[in-house]
Amino acid sequence: MKKSEINILVIDDENLVAEPIIKALNRSGYNAKYVKKLEEAQREVQIKEYQLAIIDCMLPKVNGVEVATQLNNNLSNKIKIILMSGIFKDIGFKKDAINKTKAIDFLEKPFNLDELLEKVDEAFSDVIDPELPPIQQLFQKPFNYDNVEVFKTINNLGTIHGFEVPLILSVLNSCKASGVIELKGSSSPIKIKLTQGYIYQVESNDTESYFGVLLIENGFSTPEEVAKGLALESQLPIGQRLWSTNTLSSHAIDIVHQEQLSIRLSKIIKADNYEINFREDNSVNSSLFISNESFYRFLNDWISTKIKSDWLLSYYTPWSDFKVQKGRNFSLLDSLKNIALVNLSPDINKAVINNELFSNLLNENKGKPFLLQSIYFLLLLEIIKFSEEKTTLVNFDFALQRVKNLKENFKNKNHYQILGVEKNTPKEKIQQAFHNFAIYLHPDKVPQNAPEELRNLTTEVFQVLTEAHQTLTNSQLKDKYNFELEHGKAEQIIHSENLFERGVLLLNNKKYDEASDLFDQVYELDMYSDDFFVYYCWALLKRGSPPSQKGKFLDLVEELLSKVPQENRHNSHYFFVKGLFLKQQGSFEKAQIAFKHSFTLNPDFKPAHIEWLSIEQKLNRNKSHLPSFMNIFKKKSS
Repeated sequence: MKKSEINILVIDDENLVAEPIIKALNRSGYNAKYVKKLEEAQREVQIKEYQLAIIDCMLPKVNGVEVATQLNNNLSNKIKIILMSGIFKDIGFKKDAINKTKAIDFLEKPFNLDELLEKVDEAFSDVIDPELPPIQQLFQKPFNYDNVEVFKTINNLGTIHGFEVPLILSVLNSCKASGVIELKGSSSPIKIKLTQGYIYQVESNDTESYFGVLLIENGFSTPEEVAKGLALESQLPIGQRLWSTNTLSSHAIDIVHQEQLSIRLSKIIKADNYEINFREDNSVNSSLFISNESFYRFLNDWISTKIKSDWLLSYYTPWSDFKVQKGRNFSLLDSLKNIALVNLSPDINKAVINNELFSNLLNENKGKPFLLQSIYFLLLLEIIKFSEEKTTLVNFDFALQRVKNLKENFKNKNHYQILGVEKNTPKEKIQQAFHNFAIYLHPDKVPQNAPEELRNLTTEVFQVLTEAHQTLTNSQLKDKYNFELEHGKAEQIIHSENLFERGVLLLNNKKYDEASDLFDQVYELDMYSDDFFVYYCWALLKRGSPPSQKGKFLDLVEELLSKVPQENRHNSHYFFVKGLFLKQQGSFEKAQIAFKHSFTLNPDFKPAHIEWLSIEQKLNRNKSHLPSFMNIFKKKSS
């Protein structure tokens, strides 16, 4: 089931509360509608099937609890309920309201919209299919766009990355749309005006004209002619002044105007985020605009000079298991051979004929210059598109290579680069970027019969992504991370974190020598988290030492364990490592107590159970005294 198929009814008599909720839900992909009264709600549920109602408890003439009860009493298919109130905050009332309505949750106003979206997503997590971001779904649309749907998609985006501006321009060009794109970024607002899909004006705070310089560069005017034109007493633009004196043709004005627009657009396409809105307006018609021929050339320049490979690789991630197919403009391919990115592109004819997976196309052409940029160019012009369904067949060799490529790409990258986001990217977009990876990179997605190397490497790469996601969606962690980036420690921190995560993975896979070597490097870098020494000692103790060096070895481990802050000495891992240390010392009974503390704090931590059992057997205790948790190690009867 798609998010767009889930209908949500918001019932609240306050516009200022309801409208942001509706906007947030629609941006997230749901189909939301707003009503104010019980009667309106009852009419709605009779003509459309709703899956969720978000109801304010303080409505005119009737409270929200009664509304929820009446709605579900009259329906065979029950609606999920979320209650909200800025008045009723008593714990007893909330508990009673939830019991009466079987509500999912009760939110106190004012609440964070992200919190509401999380509740809604959680409510439908078992029925929603993994979905690609709406803007990227345009890469797989059928040949005929529905303009109304495209405009709605754009306006529901909320924010876009600066590198997505060419995509928006290309889509609106395909739609032959007339109107205004409004962008609000870190600087002043920008307006891009179109007529029949052609860009004819860009308004920004960029006061530099470029026109005179471009006239001279293109050989249409001399410096002296431009100077004379500027000296004329006139309010007309420089091009019109020169045309009026018969020193410049209208054809030259057209060409230079297009290049001037291209420069202004190029400045917009950058590593930034923009709030976006498109307003349709068919009343404007301009004779000066960027022609398709020029647009293709400018698009080539924007993509090849502005858009980073790191960002593109992250952006493409959700499409790995989709096939490359002919787009509706595939016939343009031969006529665009003079475009650099087309010449640099892989053998698209072969890929289309072979119905090739996108990930295979990338693997086969790895290392080719501008590979990612050339594919973006072809996608934006609809020369190629992605299949509407992803393949369910798994080629483990290709899957392994794909994960290896990601791992290689993540080396020495900061969290923002890994997820393909910026410092001012909204939280919901960071979550979406992480979701893009999780669609196919989550360890749970790896088939049980996959090679161990693929499973381990996927887990390792996903840990890197998870760390990036958790850091950038937690305001305190993000502020700390930004501070470290700004003070020039980012590269060392990233390197240290990468070594540490790899070490933990090796440790969990019982590769103690390799894990110890990586932790040695982390220690030498002197950049680690508070729990680093627990894992470091774990690896060292499992690796062990020659009998002749045991005394010095245990002294070293004891010194390292003493570096663990007091507040970090009350978790299962610490007690487990302390148990390993005591065991090496020969203090078996004390070690056993430490292991028991470990699995008491975390009953699912099996290594502590195993170590406890090994000491129990060593001390020759009666098996009848074994606690019930040891049953987890018994083979299940068939």
